[in-house]
Amino acid sequence: YLMHTGYREISGVKYPSLGSIVCAEAKEGPQSDLPGYISLNGKGGGPGFYGAKYSPLSTYAGAEIPNIEPPLPHKLMDSRLSALDVLDSRFASATQSEFADTHNEMYGRAIRFSRSSLAKLLDPKSTDAKNLTPYGNTQFARACYTAKRLIAEGGVRFIEIEHSGWDIHSNNNYEVARQC
Repeated sequence: YLMHTGYREISGVKYPSLGSIVCAEAKEGPQSDLPGYISLNGKGGGPGFYGAKYSPLSTYAGAEIPNIEPPLPHKLMDSRLSALDVLDSRFASATQSEFADTHNEMYGRAIRFSRSSLAKLLDPKSTDAKNLTPYGNTQFARACYTAKRLIAEGGVRFIEIEHSGWDIHSNNNYEVARQC
């Protein structure tokens, strides 16, 4: 928590992570149908008081995103989404809840993301093996290559890559050298 936010965790206050801050404060610049903050190989930091809109998309590099393709044809899916929008709008007007608006916005973002041609940047089948070779064949290497593509081709503002295994308690010289 301290590393992600710069604050110690205390009761009652949820601070945003660096990725959420960058996305919330960067009003100008490249944007796309992809989320502005993506965490590869880990869960990333939370959005804190900025709200769910600034949460990271957490996924593993080289792993398919489940359910990115709807189980129905787009036309049928659109009619179901229209019906859902009517129900959600009624609920939002009846409750005056900001969470209902956030919920609708998140649904819209998810649909745009799933239909975007940029979603292929996270598809392991779209990775050309010869381009990945210089990076190596590890989970961290795949994440670095994916991050490069997400920034260059997708306009993602902030990417966090988790590289675990640093909690070392014995044989430190060997383990640190191996991790590096």
